Order: sequence, then C-alpha cells, then structure tokens
Amino acid sequence: MLDNIKKLVKDNQYKEANKQLVDLIKETDKNTELYSQATYLRGRLNTDFHYKDKSDFIAKQSFLDCIQSQYPLPQAYCEYANLEEDNNTAINYIKLGCILIVTLIINIRLCEWRRCLLFGG
Repeated sequence: MLDNIKKLVKDNQYKEANKQLVDLIKETDKNTELYSQATYLRGRLNTDFHYKDKSDFIAKQSFLDCIQSQYPLPQAYCEYANLEEDNNTAINYIKLGCILIVTLIINIRLCEWRRCLLFGG
C-alpha cells in the first residue's frame, strides 16, 4: 500500500497521495509499523515544497503521531524539531530521537551477541 502512495508522490500526484494516506491512517491499527510509517510519510508529504496544499500543522501532527506510536521512527523526531518554533522543545525532540537511535543500535548489537553465543558465530 505504501509503495503505491510513494509512487503517487514520485509522479507528483500529491493530493491523491494525501487522500490515500488519510484513508490508510484511519483504517490502520495504531499499534502497527504500517501506522507509524504512514503517519511519517504524511508528515513528509506536507513538508514537500512541491505540494501546493502542504500544511505545517498537518505535518507537525503527523510526525507527532509517528513519535507517539508503538514504532516511532527516529527521523520523525528531527522532522518534528524542524517545524517546532520553540527552540528548547525542538532540542528536546532531537535528543529523544538520538536516544532512540542509540537504543536501536544497542538492541541490534545485543541480538547479534546473543546469536553468537547461541550458535557459535
């Protein structure tokens, strides 16, 4: 589903892409990776300078929905911070994004380490 929407964006069909993202977000369980990815993509769409109907408000809300989801994307923190007018709030979101990235890297390394212990790799 997201591939079709990404193709619409690539083909400059922004209104249709936005409509499909709105529908997808409404239909998708908030506890899924698809929800997180769709909200992030809607945020990115609404910051694209080619999209004439873009909205910083929608972009900001979409990034916040992604951040508050079960599967937040680290990029969403930076994108949200770019739109945030309050510098202290923006810095705090960047810090949270960095913490998430470090946590993900540590978890990946732990999984690799456990796999080595279990399977002698």
